[in-house]
Amino acid sequence: MAFIRIRNDKSTVLIDDEYVNLCVAEKGTFVLSNVTNVGARFGTISYTSSSPYPPMLALQFPYFHTVTAYTRSGNTHTWHVSAASAAGGNQGTYFVFDVPAARLPGTGLVVLRNAQNQVTFDSDGRYMRVDGFFQNQMTDQPGSAGLIAGPTYAVVHAGAAFFNQRRLAPSPPNPGNPSAPGPWFYIDDAQQFGYAVSGAQLSWSRFPYGGGQTQLPRADMGFSVSSARGAAMVIDVTGY
Repeated sequence: MAFIRIRNDKSTVLIDDEYVNLCVAEKGTFVLSNVTNVGARFGTISYTSSSPYPPMLALQFPYFHTVTAYTRSGNTHTWHVSAASAAGGNQGTYFVFDVPAARLPGTGLVVLRNAQNQVTFDSDGRYMRVDGFFQNQMTDQPGSAGLIAGPTYAVVHAGAAFFNQRRLAPSPPNPGNPSAPGPWFYIDDAQQFGYAVSGAQLSWSRFPYGGGQTQLPRADMGFSVSSARGAAMVIDVTGY
């Protein structure tokens, strides 16, 4: 049971001396690179943590983007980011939110510690401020939602909706008989569902992140795989 617990008017717990909240551990700039004949941009962001808990990544980028993969090696966390091709810039801002290291000195006017003398709240901390949650499916049409004007926003990608397909090309160039010897031509199609935040506007849409043609020896080597639903969290990073 917590000895100190602070709630707001909606009875949401804001401060609890039994819990440690995520705060900004690193802020930086990421750059995405265009890949020829793919129709998308790609990049990675890495962060080394001193905490055993997984950190969270928030991105500020004005074009449709998502986190396609996350890997961990020891205390090093790496996020793989993809974005729709656009005529604009390839540079964005990232924020890594992490649990503060144990036994921080505590510099704020209000500091709470737990029974192990770990700082669980410091009023000087730049804590995660959640503004809203959004879910999507690959079948959704492009859309947008207005946010409260004034704050600066970033997006945490909690899950990516995607669609990958390899299907036979029409005949020709393929022969009409499925038993005919190869090679057989396949069309590759890969799409992601991404978000973009600009000012007080959050937008979403599908975008391609791969494609082209592949030659394979048989006519039965196509496939289709997808994750129908994704999710994103919009957070307020004003002043961070």
